[in-house]
Amino acid sequence: FTDDQPNTIHPFVINLRRNKFSDVRVRQALSLAFDFDGTNRTVGHELMAPFKSFFQGAELASSGLPSGEELEILERYRDQIPEEVFAAAFEPPRNNTDSGVRDNLLRAQKLLADAGWAIRDGVLVHKRTGELFEFEFLLRLPIYERWIGPYLKNLERLGIQGFIRTVDPTQY
Repeated sequence: FTDDQPNTIHPFVINLRRNKFSDVRVRQALSLAFDFDGTNRTVGHELMAPFKSFFQGAELASSGLPSGEELEILERYRDQIPEEVFAAAFEPPRNNTDSGVRDNLLRAQKLLADAGWAIRDGVLVHKRTGELFEFEFLLRLPIYERWIGPYLKNLERLGIQGFIRTVDPTQY
């Protein structure tokens, strides 16, 4: 059954006004650290589908490589758009193999190093500024804490300090 309406999504929204998130490699590393498959299996009872498009389930959903009129429009901005948009269809990071989590964390570690971050005394710090890599997950319902908990463990393996703050939905 489809009603051509976007599916309900539960994305992590990163505050791009924070300097530490301005580098795309950092955002890619954070994405790699989230074990969707393991968390979906243990917390979500395998009921969730990986998020591939902001408009998933609707006519405007992203699928495959750009073509036709979409490609024509994107071509006008090719110099401002990452090349991977034209080379590979978007697939969220997956951890559905025996070594998937480890492999993705190793890739994330390399991306963070390339972006100027290094582990010192067990915590991730910026090589130039010395800033600690820490941030807060702002949640509107305690039920989401079950999804963030395993993610925090993976972030900790990368030296990132993550915190959860759950607020009343009206404050959110």
